[in-house]
Amino acid sequence: MPPAAVSLLAAAVFLGACATSTPRPDADGVMRFSGRVQAIDPGCHVDGVCSATVDGVMVVTMTGERLGPPVWGSPNSLPPVGQRVAVRCRSTGPAACTLKGDRGYYLRVLP
Repeated sequence: MPPAAVSLLAAAVFLGACATSTPRPDADGVMRFSGRVQAIDPGCHVDGVCSATVDGVMVVTMTGERLGPPVWGSPNSLPPVGQRVAVRCRSTGPAACTLKGDRGYYLRVLP
């Protein structure tokens, strides 16, 4: 193999190892991961959803539900964009999860 091809192959392997992928839920549907907040949506004041997008995963942190209030993990506030966080949540799709349903779910700010 020519040296240039070897260099390109090594670069591709290195970049592939650095690429992030969507975290996968465990057998109970729980996702655990960390990353940086890319976007926030504070729209849960009436009947919407508050969420933080963490490395491509939308994490619902609260909804505007008022009847029969559900159990939520913590926090019920949103960290700033760029902040590193750790997440434990219930999977709701390939790149989505929620803190709803268990007090043990969280979106915690990391140092």
